[in-house]
Amino acid sequence: MAVFHTDVPYWIMDKLEKTRSKSSIRESKLTKFNDKDLQSKEDWLSEMKQIFINVAPTLKDNGYMAVFIGDMYRGKEFHFLSADLAKSISEIGDFTLKADIIWQDNTKMLHIYGYPFAYIPSLIHQHILIFRKES
Repeated sequence: MAVFHTDVPYWIMDKLEKTRSKSSIRESKLTKFNDKDLQSKEDWLSEMKQIFINVAPTLKDNGYMAVFIGDMYRGKEFHFLSADLAKSISEIGDFTLKADIIWQDNTKMLHIYGYPFAYIPSLIHQHILIFRKES
């Protein structure tokens, strides 16, 4: 194939414990995606890298691959998943990172997270990582 496009499965996107007061908690519709234990970020990156190693032979030489990925907060820390994944895929001999296109989703609602105790911004964008298979 000449072009491959994917929106990768996110790292630990399962239901989180609520930290709001009981009066402001709304019932979440999120459920566990599967019965697997939660992965470390390193295990997730390793699994994603293996998937893209398997994709490489199916892509024509000089073909392009577009990978949608968003960054996230988890455990009081910002995780730059797009950069981590770009580095991991770039380590595969066939793929060269050509661009990081920012896609802003104007339909996402902004939320006030952490206020008034901490600054946690609403993330309303995703990265589209563009790779080229170069031999």
